[in-house]
Amino acid sequence: MKKEYLSRAMMLSREIIDNLWNKDTTLANQYFTDDIVGIGPYQGEFYHTKEQLMDTLETLCDMIFISEILNEEIYPVANELHTCVIVGHFVVKTIQKDKDINYMEQAVTLVWNLDKRGELSISHIHYSSPAVQSRFFEVF
Repeated sequence: MKKEYLSRAMMLSREIIDNLWNKDTTLANQYFTDDIVGIGPYQGEFYHTKEQLMDTLETLCDMIFISEILNEEIYPVANELHTCVIVGHFVVKTIQKDKDINYMEQAVTLVWNLDKRGELSISHIHYSSPAVQSRFFEVF
């Protein structure tokens, strides 16, 4: 993918992830393809339509509150002619509905595609979730 498209995909990835953490799925919905493949944190959690994935993301957004992002790294791991893969790794502070505070590692992988008209879209997302069993660790 050309540098200009890769830069745009990087910027959009950051915006989409930030919006999801702020319980807003609107931007993600605009870029997901109708036949997007989504893989979640549970064994066997696999979605192959935009509708299934959006329903799940909206539910996850309502389950937990991320109060602070302590570390954030978003970078491309693959860049081909019409496809790029962008990965985000994060340490987040969460406050669950029972008021427990946890620090956990999160990850999001987005596969961006560029069509013949120069439009970017996301055909694959793989994500972890602070709403399920995660690897907890203390931050000193």
